[in-house]
Amino acid sequence: MLRGIKIKLMIVKVQQSITTNASKPQMLAYSENRKIEYLGDLTRKVKQRLNGRLKAYFDADIVNRKIELYNEVPEQDW
Repeated sequence: MLRGIKIKLMIVKVQQSITTNASKPQMLAYSENRKIEYLGDLTRKVKQRLNGRLKAYFDADIVNRKIELYNEVPEQDW
C-alpha cells in the first residue's frame, strides 16, 4: 500500500491443483469477477496458508505483478 493511498482489496479463491504435469505443484487464484487471475507455482507461503486444505478465500491485491494474500475470509458462494 502506498502511503496515504488506500487500495481496495478483492476476495480471491485460492486452490491447489490436484493434478498437474508441471514440475512443481500449481495453484490457481481468482476473484469472482476475474479482475484478478493468477496461475503459477504453489509457493511455500501459500501452501502454509492453505494448511492442508485444497482451497481457501483471502483478501488480495496485485503487487508488482504478483498476487499478495492478506487476511483469510469466510468461504464464498461463488
